[in-house]
Amino acid sequence: MQVIKAKKRRLGHAQKTIGDYCLLSGSPVDANAHYSTALELARLTGDYFWYAGALEGSVCALLGDHQRMFSVYISEVLKIHLIQREIKMASIGDFHTCCRSGKPDNYYWNIFYY
Repeated sequence: MQVIKAKKRRLGHAQKTIGDYCLLSGSPVDANAHYSTALELARLTGDYFWYAGALEGSVCALLGDHQRMFSVYISEVLKIHLIQREIKMASIGDFHTCCRSGKPDNYYWNIFYY
C-alpha cells in the first residue's frame, strides 16, 4: 500500500513540475492540465504541500490565460476604434470639400448622424 502511495506521490510531483515548465514556456492551457492531474494525485495521497503548490500554479495558469485573452480583446477594440476614427476623419475631409463646393450647411450633420 505504501509503495502505491509513493508512486502516486512521485507522479503528482512530476505532473506539478511539468506544469511549472509549461507555464514558464508560455503555455498556460497545458500547464493547467498538468496542475489538475497533480492536484488530484496530491489530494489522494495527502501531500498537502505539493497540493498547495499545484493549486498556486493552477491559479497562475488561469490568470495568465485570461490575461492573454484580455490582450487579444483589447487589440481588437483598438483596431475597431482606429477604423472608426479613420472613417470619421474621412467624413470631416468630405465636409471641408463640400463647404468649398457650396453644399448646404446641414450636409455636415447628415454625415455624422446617419
